Amino acid sequence: MNDDERIVFLTPERAEELESLERSCFFHSWGREEFRQLLSGKNFKAIALTKTEGLIGYLSFMHVPDEAEILNLGVLPEARRRGRARKLLNFFIDYCRKNGISRIFLEVRVSNKAAINLYQSLGFNLAGRRTDYYPETKEDALIYELKLIKEG
Repeated sequence: MNDDERIVFLTPERAEELESLERSCFFHSWGREEFRQLLSGKNFKAIALTKTEGLIGYLSFMHVPDEAEILNLGVLPEARRRGRARKLLNFFIDYCRKNGISRIFLEVRVSNKAAINLYQSLGFNLAGRRTDYYPETKEDALIYELKLIKEG
């Protein structure tokens, strides 16, 4: 991570930036109003890697008292392969430990080998498979889980 990069929690006021970032990262994206509503709620949160110019990566998640589910993790295409997704994940895992979350779940496309390797390198274990999960491609999703030891 460069000196001018930092990780912040996003507020509803940044929904437009988040929508733009997600459109750059994924074929299907949520809309600005969806993000604004979600970020205004209690259980949805998003963290972002920012630079002076704006957002370059983000991780969104839902959580209940002791579990969290990663919904999306994305980094601008031109900013990938520099450890930024790992930085976001490490920040998120630390946040979960500090906030009493004992398990993290996520789904990933079976074809996304780079993401699978990243998750496995951070201790995530394969917990299941969802057949034909992604409607546009009928691709299966792998379910990964990370069990955490709470701090304190």
